[in-house]
Amino acid sequence: SLPGATTTTKTEGDGADKKVTTATAGADGTSIVQKDTNNQPLKSADYKLDGTTS
Repeated sequence: SLPGATTTTKTEGDGADKKVTTATAGADGTSIVQKDTNNQPLKSADYKLDGTTS
């Protein structure tokens, strides 16, 4: 991970609908990765702090 970065992991749903969202906030913005119950990426985007994508 990046130095000075903060990682937050949130798990939503269960069973086949389980979704794990990992947000890493660093000096150059926030990276958000979502994975499904099989650990496959659902979507990945770099979000700015106001929630818009870069």
